[in-house]
Amino acid sequence: MTYIGYMPNTTSARARRFAFCLVLGLLAPHSYAQDSARLPYDVAYRFLQLFETLEHLERITPSMAIASTQPGVTPADIELTLDDGSGTTFRLEKNGSIDLPSNPSWADSGATLVSNQPKGTMRLEIEFKAVPITSRQTTYSNLMALASEFGEAMAALAELQGNSPPTVNGLTIQMPPGGTIELLAKRKQTLEPNSAGLVVMKTDQRLLKENPEIIFSELPLGILPLQ
Repeated sequence: MTYIGYMPNTTSARARRFAFCLVLGLLAPHSYAQDSARLPYDVAYRFLQLFETLEHLERITPSMAIASTQPGVTPADIELTLDDGSGTTFRLEKNGSIDLPSNPSWADSGATLVSNQPKGTMRLEIEFKAVPITSRQTTYSNLMALASEFGEAMAALAELQGNSPPTVNGLTIQMPPGGTIELLAKRKQTLEPNSAGLVVMKTDQRLLKENPEIIFSELPLGILPLQ
């Protein structure tokens, strides 16, 4: 499995998603002779159940996406069909996300989602994305509450996978060209992006106690957990 932070750019619609992401291969079990990439529904169902336990989080949204490793294959080209004889099919959203129902009977019956793509060319992605900031003014504690929610969600995902929880040390904020962040603490700071347009903001217990105002010159393009 691979953890990825997607950064926005101008060349790829999929790369414009800015989210913490866990990547899993879509498996083609040896018991199948077919050459299509397959996803056992019970695998997806475990993540759907995880999402339900995170519904109380207000600052991030979880999602499930499927991507092809083949150049030129877009989300519009991918279709999944449930192999229970019902002919139920699922299409992807433009950004590759897929909205699957949470159906325990499908999981219990061992149903499988069969894609129209070759095996070995697909991957399942579990994403946690920050809810877009809509105001240019906030407080330090309010912004860092997002880091706490990322940490809670990522810890739950790690537990599901049988892994140790990652440590979230703050936030990585993608700013538009020329954008800056004003930290109106006792020692006022102007945080300027690096060459990649990123501002790294570590969790600081002193600032959490002081809770200064934060002013964005422009709304952030996206926010990732800092690990």
